[in-house]
Amino acid sequence: MKAKYKRKKEMIILPPPLLRKIIRVQSLAQKKGLFLNDRELLHCRHCGLLEDVKYTGLLITYKAGDDVSDTGLRFEQDKEGGYICPFCGSRVEKERRVRAD
Repeated sequence: MKAKYKRKKEMIILPPPLLRKIIRVQSLAQKKGLFLNDRELLHCRHCGLLEDVKYTGLLITYKAGDDVSDTGLRFEQDKEGGYICPFCGSRVEKERRVRAD
């Protein structure tokens, strides 16, 4: 039986100028369509639209069962922290994935 260990997250304090540069780079990357890995990829269970990331880091969406080519649609975050499917308008909750160690 494997013992379960939880790692404590260490707090790293960054100097404000460096923090501003990191935030700027993240903002530019997001505007270019890159996935920042700051959340789980989304999947609409209602219509089958899902997100994926190309080897280049570009975030794409496609319908399950279709060819993997970008539809150009993007899930929008709502005020409650969930996401709205751009294809069918359903609310999509972020899923928490459990690691199997």
